[in-house]
Amino acid sequence: MSMTKRASRSESPRAELVEEAYLHILARDHNTHSLAKAIGSSVATTARAVDDLRAKLADQGGELVSVRTTAGWNFEIREEIDWKNDPLLKAVGSVTRSKPRWTKAEDESIYGRG
Repeated sequence: MSMTKRASRSESPRAELVEEAYLHILARDHNTHSLAKAIGSSVATTARAVDDLRAKLADQGGELVSVRTTAGWNFEIREEIDWKNDPLLKAVGSVTRSKPRWTKAEDESIYGRG
């Protein structure tokens, strides 16, 4: 029974570390060293948290990739976005399906066609 308690205690801080790493990577470009400094852990612990985050994101349909930029390597989170439920796109769709405000008679009176 004590092993279960010990395992659950060790999972909680690790889960918190993974969540903190996730938030830091979303906020700005990080590599393993800068992420370790930002979350206040060793590079090895941060590397394990990054591995856990990769697995967590893969289970949720996303991925954590390493990207090379002119500034060096950094992490990037790529997540699937459900565009069908996006409220802004729904609003745009409603505008494209709207009826014109003018009628054919108004158009004829303005342009003299008819």
